[in-house]
Amino acid sequence: MIGNVNILFLLGFFSYSSQPDNQLEKATDEICLCLEAPYQQAEKALKQLLGAQISGDLAKVTQSQDEMMAVINASRLCLESFHHLYPDIAQDMTLKGETLKRLESKCPDPLSAHRSQLEEEVPTP
Repeated sequence: MIGNVNILFLLGFFSYSSQPDNQLEKATDEICLCLEAPYQQAEKALKQLLGAQISGDLAKVTQSQDEMMAVINASRLCLESFHHLYPDIAQDMTLKGETLKRLESKCPDPLSAHRSQLEEEVPTP
């Protein structure tokens, strides 16, 4: 019986280790699912922020920036959960880099396309 358990364990281990792409894909899918709501909120907050910057309404700019910080924090929590759920990937820089590439392709950060607009100076009254 012990021999059968060891064989099953080894088969499971080799199956797991021989399919890193499946693990990377699963991790990418789970992170994208976690990031879906924050990214939708980010798009909304970005539109508000850009509109507030154009209008020069500092109160709206501040409110939009606060919303953006909430989005950033929610996104950070998604990535932290990844480290706990997939420690083998998180600790391997190559696998982590591959996962990040997949994330950029599968569910790109909506803010990355607008970085230059966000970095512009906020108008002062």
